[in-house]
Amino acid sequence: MRTFYNSISLIVVLMILGIGQLQAQSDKLLETEELVASGNLSDEEMYKKYDMLMWDYRFVNMDKSHYYFKEALAFAQKNNNVLEESKCLKSMGNIYDAWGNRDSVLFFLDQALELIDGKEDYLEEAHNYEIRGNHYLRMYNLENALDAYQKSLDLIEKDKLQKLSKKQNTNDALVREAFVSYNISNIYFYQYNYDRGCEQLFNIKKIMDDNPTVNFKSLAYIIPGSIADYYILKKQDDKALPFMEENYRLASENNAYSSMVYALNRLTNYYRVIDRELAFKYGKEALEIAEKTKIPYLLNLAEGTLARTYIHSGDYQAALYHTKRSLDRTEEDDLIGLENLYGDMVMIHALMGNRNDAEVFQEYYREILMKISDENLHSALQEMQVKYETSKKELEIENQKVEIERHKTLQIIYIVGLIMAALLLFLLVSVVRLRTKHNKELKEINATKDKFFNIISHDLKNPTIAQRNAMQLLAGNYKDWDEETLEEFLSELVKSTDIQLELIYDLLNWAQAQTGRMPFIPTTFDLEEALRADINIVNNAAKRKNIELIVDASDKLEVFGDKNMLVTVIRNLLNNAVKFTNDGGTVCLKMKLVDNGFEVIVEDTGVGMSAEQIENLFNLAEQHSNIGTAGEHGSGFGLIVCKEMIEKHGSTLKIESEIGKGSRVGFVINMA
Repeated sequence: MRTFYNSISLIVVLMILGIGQLQAQSDKLLETEELVASGNLSDEEMYKKYDMLMWDYRFVNMDKSHYYFKEALAFAQKNNNVLEESKCLKSMGNIYDAWGNRDSVLFFLDQALELIDGKEDYLEEAHNYEIRGNHYLRMYNLENALDAYQKSLDLIEKDKLQKLSKKQNTNDALVREAFVSYNISNIYFYQYNYDRGCEQLFNIKKIMDDNPTVNFKSLAYIIPGSIADYYILKKQDDKALPFMEENYRLASENNAYSSMVYALNRLTNYYRVIDRELAFKYGKEALEIAEKTKIPYLLNLAEGTLARTYIHSGDYQAALYHTKRSLDRTEEDDLIGLENLYGDMVMIHALMGNRNDAEVFQEYYREILMKISDENLHSALQEMQVKYETSKKELEIENQKVEIERHKTLQIIYIVGLIMAALLLFLLVSVVRLRTKHNKELKEINATKDKFFNIISHDLKNPTIAQRNAMQLLAGNYKDWDEETLEEFLSELVKSTDIQLELIYDLLNWAQAQTGRMPFIPTTFDLEEALRADINIVNNAAKRKNIELIVDASDKLEVFGDKNMLVTVIRNLLNNAVKFTNDGGTVCLKMKLVDNGFEVIVEDTGVGMSAEQIENLFNLAEQHSNIGTAGEHGSGFGLIVCKEMIEKHGSTLKIESEIGKGSRVGFVINMA
């Protein structure tokens, strides 16, 4: 989520609390240092004070933070306290992550985890994986982040069961569960899966409502802010405003500087159009608070919002000043941050008439887009490679086992002679069959991998090159084009990007399905209601080709399944039907009750398919880019992913088609 709003009424309180907190924190640190130096504290108190000094000094004096880390580590090792030693290493990994020193994060976390491995301290292990997830999330490595968070939740569940069996309270586990669930909601939002992200937020709210005596700390004000962001994305500002105000009020009451910065940025964006003076006031206040925290990410967030406010007001020099400051503090591996900043620099220089500078940053922008595309596919490629290597290794092991069995059999034959000849023959035939089977499987895996790489190199490289050429054309001609031409050009560029993004998601979804990592979360929901927004989008595409889209559905379609998967499948089937139907044709979506559930069918009057084409639809080795009746591009991955998703529901995707007579694709899903 990159849009942030919040409330206006507490700006003065914000500044008073901010100044007061910094002075109070400084006094508290000196007092804590004196207590530690006195040597009058118990071991338990010493561990707490050391951790406090490490953490509180992290943005004030990193040398002191590191000094107290070494002191804490030595104290734990002296007392042979493995758990506290692990906590110390974990805290240091977390501190380096906050500082952006990412090379050191996993080094410390791995050491911490190794110390407590197998000791059944589940909550400490869970917190370690939570910090790993946060680290991957900051790098926009969503796959690894989600994996780390899921491991954390599994460990939290073990901790709750362990404590319940000992009749101990589970408050700490509930707090950790809520925080990890919140981070998972962020992943869904980064994937533009806003509805599922909001469902996750309301699940957290339920945990908090069911346990009113538990102190959920910062989530008390973070959750309202996140729900506000959801409503803003839905363009429902009237519903968002109460949550924004609650978020700001609770963050101020708790002196939560980070949340204050987010709140002020939301407020700046909210007033940018309707009250420019207020927008500047809130934007500058946000930057002042961020500067007190000295956190690079918060500084860039506040300064970027202020820069875009200057762009909107026409003060391009001020916008350039703040954007340059953000670029100076942004790390090279912060791809998303660089993407936003390079895009802003292209816009600012273009508006200022600095053509050469605009072209330079346009090239930087193109390069960073290529890196982001590579990062998005990197995890999928790695998993495909791992699957290939694993299959190859399993084949080698199997062959070794067979070879061992063969030698044992020969020994038996040598002892019993001709009596065992028949058994020997049987075993030899079995060996041949087994090897033939596994060799065939390995060849299929090789073909799949090669085809996967070919599709990536062809279907992703060409659109990216086309986008680069389009951006160069834009940078060179934007002055000569009128507003209507410029808007039309940008609209087509966005469409091209959407097509490429759709392919990336198809590739990632397919890779998840192949490696068994596609999340399946069935719920009860109204299928027709869930499809309304997507049907409207498909209908717009159909109208452009003069195609009539008909929806024939029962009044109430309560189904049980994964909402995101089923909507994705039906949307994909409708898009395919429109893509391969000529102008003036018809596409019909039928949803009706049958004996064993709800039947969903997509029919069209399009070009149709031969029996051979249908047979090769789900064979990756036979896949190639398909062109629609209006020149639309596709990779063939979409239908493969649909098949995987439907099979997760225990159903089958059925296809009937004939050349020149259209197609009929459907499946049956369980009713609620």
